[in-house]
Amino acid sequence: MIRAMAQGVQPRDLAACRRELADLAMVQSILASLELRVLRAMREFSTDAEGEHAQATRSSSKKSAKAKRRADAAEAIPQLDEALADGATTAEHVDVVAEVLAGLSAADRVRLAGHGDEIRVKAAQLGEGEFRRWLQMMVRRLRQDDAVARLARQKQACRASWWLDQEGMWNLRGRFDPETGARLQGRLRGATEQLAQGPLPEGAPDDPGDRRLWLQSHALAQLIDGETTVAGAASSGPEMLVVIDAETLINGEHDRTVLDLFGFDLPIDTIRRWACTSAITPVIVGLDGTRLMLGRTTRLASADQRRALAVLYRTCSCCAVPFDRCQIHHVDWWDKGGATDIDKMAPLCPRCHHLAHEGGHRLHLHADRSLTVIEPNGTVHEHAPPQVWPSRATAA
Repeated sequence: MIRAMAQGVQPRDLAACRRELADLAMVQSILASLELRVLRAMREFSTDAEGEHAQATRSSSKKSAKAKRRADAAEAIPQLDEALADGATTAEHVDVVAEVLAGLSAADRVRLAGHGDEIRVKAAQLGEGEFRRWLQMMVRRLRQDDAVARLARQKQACRASWWLDQEGMWNLRGRFDPETGARLQGRLRGATEQLAQGPLPEGAPDDPGDRRLWLQSHALAQLIDGETTVAGAASSGPEMLVVIDAETLINGEHDRTVLDLFGFDLPIDTIRRWACTSAITPVIVGLDGTRLMLGRTTRLASADQRRALAVLYRTCSCCAVPFDRCQIHHVDWWDKGGATDIDKMAPLCPRCHHLAHEGGHRLHLHADRSLTVIEPNGTVHEHAPPQVWPSRATAA
């Protein structure tokens, strides 16, 4: 029946395409709900439900394990299961809940499940990224009393190992608490950015994604050797970008809290300590006298400009890659007379940055920060302005 319906779809205009895609998204959600229901039923008939799922769907064990986690999350919060069955949310929203549940204690899972009605509403209203941030904020509120103790436990769980593999390559693996991880990431990101902006070392790969990984490995080596100084890093430690409103920083979270830790889960007390030691610097877009217009005096975006753009953008200007993996791009190329002014710059992930330079894509940044991208073949892509959070003028 579905095959016949799909073959009969012939959109005649853009509006029809949009309607078909919306209907398709709803059908995909309903089918995802059915898959989870079947997977849960399969547990009654087989001790290896995941293996049965992989065989029946001709998918990998990794995908089947993901389906199991999704089924467990939908079972833990029945309202989410209902929303998926109604086509009101997506399987990806359920995956977000599954990821969050995996890091919670049994007691915290029960507390979170008690907010199932609110979770259902938000899963239907918000996009995947916004829903993730909202859910993380809710979990922080539920776990606030345990936040400091949890960080202490995470510090005790830190581990690192290294070994030589069969090819003679030295491998490094580490698992760090969020505070240590944030500091390490800040250092490594800054050092990588410095290498990326300068003359590329000999042997750099041509593929932009592979090149980024290659540069990160060299940046780590240079940091260990003490050869790299990260611009904008505080003397007592590396800078960590945090978007947080003043009231939350001083008094704790409230109904209109603005808080983005760029993926790290840290207690407010830790952020306050960082602020006191200058590991966090104020991020106030254009209201603190910060010089954000550098003209032709320098080629690279300053630390202040990157902080300001971090407040405006959660991701790459053209896709969903997180901001902390992006490079700051001169929309009017520096090599062709462009200025290092914030109203002429936007974050681009390595892939989009490569397309803007080597790929021949032309970018036009408008006054409201909407972005027009024109491909070499004339195809035009319009990107809406970044969604700025309320009360960001008082962010720190």
